[in-house]
Amino acid sequence: MTIRKAGYPVLPIEGLANSVDFDLYGDPQETELGESEENDGALFNYFDGFNYYNDACITLRNGNHSITFGTDHSASYDEPHACDFVIYMEYALSTFLSVECRSEELYFSDRNAVHPELEKMLETQDYSNLEALLKNNDHTDIDSVIALGYKEKGNQYADEEYLEELPEAVSDRLKAVIGDF
Repeated sequence: MTIRKAGYPVLPIEGLANSVDFDLYGDPQETELGESEENDGALFNYFDGFNYYNDACITLRNGNHSITFGTDHSASYDEPHACDFVIYMEYALSTFLSVECRSEELYFSDRNAVHPELEKMLETQDYSNLEALLKNNDHTDIDSVIALGYKEKGNQYADEEYLEELPEAVSDRLKAVIGDF
């Protein structure tokens, strides 16, 4: 399977255990982290190609997995906080699959409080507090996700031609949400 388009929400499941020909202008396996993971016997593959500059990779090792965030067209990878499949998917769903939120390595409004909780969840596999953490995040309602997207994308939603092409109810709602920016 060949996929050459950024913005593919989450890659097909067969891409987790086998390399999928997915091109985001780089190969995570050719990075320092990718080579290190491979030398340690782990599989390190794309997981989510949500835009051309940022992505997420999954590391599979002895039944355990983690999500790592890539920047600079897959040239650099970082683990800014504990993250696995459950945390990643719950976060993505709670932010309406917002590319802006995922581009911020899963933006949390109170990182100092949230990151230790994520570590604990990963260690214990107890996600019972995850819903509360996500609920208290800034961008878990559609209006704030739209507003963040508006702010990040250089105000394209305010373009009159863009707004005119939308159904009236959607255009009115966008105007109301972004009116404060």
